[in-house]
Amino acid sequence: MYDYSLADLKTRHIDMLPRTLQEAIDAFEADPLSRLVMGPLMYQTYIDFRRQEWEEYHNHISDWEIKRYLKFF
Repeated sequence: MYDYSLADLKTRHIDMLPRTLQEAIDAFEADPLSRLVMGPLMYQTYIDFRRQEWEEYHNHISDWEIKRYLKFF
């Protein structure tokens, strides 16, 4: 799979897996099977919880960021 170009993957109708939690949430939300399997309340609760998790992750300042950028200020 790693040897295929993006064009090759598209020609073969091979989709890429989500690269972020945000992309995974969007894919889950777009899949009608998700709502069917979980039911409407659990489905929406799960999406809301994961979106909140993504926001918290994005607002977190990692040790790497502190070490890298603190020296600039």
